[in-house]
Amino acid sequence: MHGNRLEKLTGTIRAHATGYDKFIVLKDLHTYQEDTLRRRYNDVLRALDTHFRERTKFLIVRHAIEAWFLADINALNRTYNCRIEGEITNPEEIEDPAEELTRLLERYGKKYIKSEKAGARIMEEADLDKVSEKAPSFRTFLNYLMDP
Repeated sequence: MHGNRLEKLTGTIRAHATGYDKFIVLKDLHTYQEDTLRRRYNDVLRALDTHFRERTKFLIVRHAIEAWFLADINALNRTYNCRIEGEITNPEEIEDPAEELTRLLERYGKKYIKSEKAGARIMEEADLDKVSEKAPSFRTFLNYLMDP
């Protein structure tokens, strides 16, 4: 499911319940404040049966998933065949990581096009330990994946 319509989440989970063991809901802070997201997510949970509630995890990505990409500059270098210098210590503190990623790559003559394919390519190159260290929300995501 894509987008910011958490009210659709209940139906999505019910429709796909037999095909999945768990549901991990990622939301960024791009559109809503954290307390608003948590309140809306809790409304969704209350609308679900207990069985679905236990299988559903919610994760707020600070401030957008591109913060995860910025956590490993070497992955960006490998993905975009460039030589970005330096490191970003706290990528989750960047207000608009997508814009920062775009600006960073443009300095090296590269273009970031937000897509699942671009994200997958970057994360395939990423050092997951490094990303986990610099982006706590990514560490939580990995924990949710590994949690039975």
